[in-house]
Amino acid sequence: MFNELLAQLQAIGADAWAFGIGVLLIIAALVMLYRAIQATAAAGFGSGPMIGAAIMGIIGVFLIVAAAFDLIPSFTQWLGSRTPEPPFPH
Repeated sequence: MFNELLAQLQAIGADAWAFGIGVLLIIAALVMLYRAIQATAAAGFGSGPMIGAAIMGIIGVFLIVAAAFDLIPSFTQWLGSRTPEPPFPH
């Protein structure tokens, strides 16, 4: 009984995981595009500090996404190793 429920929950979780990863990548790409446009506009006006801030923003978003892809799988493995026993013996 619990195995069927667990299988359904795992399928829903896998779909949610894929959706979340897709949303994360889309948002990161849009933020990086915004920062690139901001750097281009700053270069047109000759504003060096604003160009540096835009480039650091791009690097920051990239590092956040890279850290998420590095840390989240290890966190899910840790959670998977802590699964409790079923409440009712078979």
